[in-house]
Amino acid sequence: MLARAAVGSITLCAVVLGGLAQEPKQPQEVKFKPTLILTGSHSAIRKNKFEVVANERDWQKLWKEHRGDAAARLFTDADQSFDVDFDTHYVVAVFYGGSPEGRVTPRRRGEALLIGYENLYYQTEGGAVDTSPDLSKAQEATTAHYAFLVLSKPMKTVVIERNTQRVLGEPPIWEEQKRFPAPKDKK
Repeated sequence: MLARAAVGSITLCAVVLGGLAQEPKQPQEVKFKPTLILTGSHSAIRKNKFEVVANERDWQKLWKEHRGDAAARLFTDADQSFDVDFDTHYVVAVFYGGSPEGRVTPRRRGEALLIGYENLYYQTEGGAVDTSPDLSKAQEATTAHYAFLVLSKPMKTVVIERNTQRVLGEPPIWEEQKRFPAPKDKK
């Protein structure tokens, strides 16, 4: 009887101590829907760049860089504009370069907003001769994906993540690229 009580006590201690050793749980990740997402595949910003924009002056500067010169606008609407009410909203800009296709996946974990991005690739059998017209080849060569996510204020911490998973059908593996802490005044 004494041996059974000692084994029960050891088991109980192991369960209690095992529970104490666990790391604190991260808040659960959930989807969230921004006010607006504008995406496209022809930006003059050709390399990875991530910005959080909270005012008109910074927005105009970024928009001008994104639109580029007349040659960069060859395959997009030259008169394109995008106005944001910065009294009530802010913009997260994600420039993530070239591939035939791309997407962003907004999520929330606790108070942090997670903006995941990925380039989507496809594979075809090799040996084919490219017979597309020169204009199509030039258009494909200018592919540079971007996403503008318009979010309601107050501003929160924004984390930009890249999906590094390369196996089709497997869940994403998110790798942090850049973190923008929430401003102290939270405007």
